[in-house]
Amino acid sequence: MRLDTTGADFIEGGAQPSMAPDGSMTVAWSERRADTGDNTGLKVVEKAADATGWSVPKELPTPAGFTSERLVTGLQGGLFANGTVDENGTQVRAFAERRPGSNVWSAPVKLPDGAADTGHIDPLVGPNGDVTLVWVGQTGTGFGLRTTTRSAATGTWSPIETLSTGAVQDDQYDFTIAADGTVHAAWTQYAADGHRDFVTASRVNGTWTPLKQLSTNTANIALGRVTVGGPDNRPTVLWDDMGNSVLYTATTRDKPLWRDFSGDGKGDLLATTSTGSIAIRTGDGAGDLTSGPVGDMTGDRCNDLLVRDPSGQLNRYDGGCGAGAEHQKLY
Repeated sequence: MRLDTTGADFIEGGAQPSMAPDGSMTVAWSERRADTGDNTGLKVVEKAADATGWSVPKELPTPAGFTSERLVTGLQGGLFANGTVDENGTQVRAFAERRPGSNVWSAPVKLPDGAADTGHIDPLVGPNGDVTLVWVGQTGTGFGLRTTTRSAATGTWSPIETLSTGAVQDDQYDFTIAADGTVHAAWTQYAADGHRDFVTASRVNGTWTPLKQLSTNTANIALGRVTVGGPDNRPTVLWDDMGNSVLYTATTRDKPLWRDFSGDGKGDLLATTSTGSIAIRTGDGAGDLTSGPVGDMTGDRCNDLLVRDPSGQLNRYDGGCGAGAEHQKLY
């Protein structure tokens, strides 16, 4: 089914599809004149979940103050435009959101300092509204893969982290977000001896996992891809191993083991201090323990709670940073 209604004197580009949880769909694109190359604005068509056809194209206003906008899709069916806005005579990077079914853009959200040294940044929007950015930028010693997350609850950006441990080219990375908000990134980076490694990392419950090296034999022009789906949100990674395509799948996170209170797949120990406080001693998998007070036991930066009931059963209640606690039976 043809979605646009313009003639040969117009050129459509940058089309972006977006699907909401209820199955309704949106497609938006930019248009420009073929003879002059001038942009003529944004167009959008929509299709309800139970509809048999698409709506007629309608104008989608450009976000106020934006220039060189780029459309990307959101996890919950929304659309995002990122570009630049004028701030006291200076062009700064920003993005705006367009909710499903709306024709109004949000106010521009400025990118944090340090995220402006890239051509474009596509926001990944989680189910709670948190926005994660992943891009190649200046690290002080070269270019690497960097990231930050904006909390929907507070509107603040987290400190910028550098995920890579070697130089990364601006066309040698990919990233995606799962329905549960887990972010997955995959990229090729230079190693100290000059070869190239293909590695991945995931942002689970607010914290990035250690890098996982999948290949030390990546071609110089190889661009790996990562996608995620299915009921258990498993990521799949595909990359080029010096001319041989390799498909690799992995779970987002090891399931907690018996007596694994921190969720890192290693056994831990609960103890009481001399003052009577409960402390968790996290294991390193090699027989050693660390020490620290009970608070965040799951590694998601949210406080948790330990409760022993009258029968002697010890229970952990995993906090959700403003959400309800989830019960976990321990002993």
